[in-house]
Amino acid sequence: MSETLTIGEVMRRSLRLRCPSCGGDKLFFGLLGVKEKCAACGLNCRPEGGYYLGAIYINYGVTALSALATGLPFALADRIATGIVVASAVAVGVAVGFFQPSRSLWLGLNFWLGRR
Repeated sequence: MSETLTIGEVMRRSLRLRCPSCGGDKLFFGLLGVKEKCAACGLNCRPEGGYYLGAIYINYGVTALSALATGLPFALADRIATGIVVASAVAVGVAVGFFQPSRSLWLGLNFWLGRR
């Protein structure tokens, strides 16, 4: 582990779905599977049951803001039904699409904070 590892580098690795410690191995297999350990450096990617609860909050926040940002203009234009449909579709898409990045960001954030 490098002493000059910055939060920016850890987050870049996390957004690329790579190990936050070394950046050398992918964190996921399939859509839902998180590897047990990084093959390159041995970082434990599944420390304990319930570890990724914080990732749910990250995913929820991004999903809610995305749905609000897309649905609100329709609501302000008095097209509420269209806004609900569009916001719902965006919410489902973002929640599924941001599943892995939210877990990866959570692991990266915890890794970086644990180094302190």
